[in-house]
Amino acid sequence: MKFFFATILLLGAAGALAQEGWTPSTVAGKPKLNNPRDTSFPVCDKHNGYNSPQIRTTSFPVKYIPDNANPQAGACGGTYGGDAPGICIKPGFVHSGFANHCGAAVELRYNGITLKGKVVDVCGADAGSTMGCNDLFLTQAAFLKFGGDTAVGQLPGKVEWKFIELN
Repeated sequence: MKFFFATILLLGAAGALAQEGWTPSTVAGKPKLNNPRDTSFPVCDKHNGYNSPQIRTTSFPVKYIPDNANPQAGACGGTYGGDAPGICIKPGFVHSGFANHCGAAVELRYNGITLKGKVVDVCGADAGSTMGCNDLFLTQAAFLKFGGDTAVGQLPGKVEWKFIELN
C-alpha cells in the first residue's frame, strides 16, 4: 500500500533562513562537531555527529510550544514564533550531542501531512523528564499545520520525523 503525503513546504531557501537570523550549524551537509561536548545530558546522535535519514517515531505525546503571541528566544539562538515552523529536541542532539544540530532541517509526518522545519530549541532538559531522543515538541505553527487543537495541547498520535538536507 502506498501512502501519498501532501507536502507543505514551510522553509524558504537557505538565504531566507539567514535573513531570519537562523544560521544552520552544518558545514557541507555535515553538522559541526561539538568540541568540547557538553556531557550534562546523554548523547542522541552518532559519534561522528552525522545522522542518517533514519525515520524516528515519537513515543512521548507531541505537544506544542505556545509562541504565536510572543516570539521566544530558543537555545539555538534567535527567536521563533508566529508562523516559523520548527521543533524542539533533546539536548543530546544539540549541546550534549557529538554535533550541534541547531538549525538542522527536519521532515515531519503526521496524519497524512508532511512538513519541513528546523531545530529551533532544546526541550526535555528538566530533571525527571521522560522525553526520549525520538521525542519532540512542535512550534505552534507546525502544530496547527498538523491540525492540532491548542485547547487540547497535544496531538492524539505519533509523529514520524527525520533529519534532511536542503538542496
